[in-house]
Amino acid sequence: MSDDLRLLGNHLAVMDVAHCYLQGNADAVEFCPYDCYHNVLAVSTYTLQKSCQPSRHGSISLFNVDVETGHLDLVFNEETAGIFDIKVESTWRACESFSSSSIC
Repeated sequence: MSDDLRLLGNHLAVMDVAHCYLQGNADAVEFCPYDCYHNVLAVSTYTLQKSCQPSRHGSISLFNVDVETGHLDLVFNEETAGIFDIKVESTWRACESFSSSSIC
């Protein structure tokens, strides 16, 4: 069995395909559920800076994940005030909206 694969009970899980360092804490990580974009990984970060005047910082990032080659390519990143949770759109429009992007 490869170093990247581990047997967990009756399930085979990929443990480490690639990695990336982001500014802030990764609060939500979700793959696109559609077959046309199952390689798209969305990651949101959120960091609270505690001080006399607290501030929030974060980002939303989209990655193209190639499990075969172990590549994790950042295709989009937007700095924000922080994102606690993410959800991939549950309609077919999600696939159509990426049709002209570099994710495919």
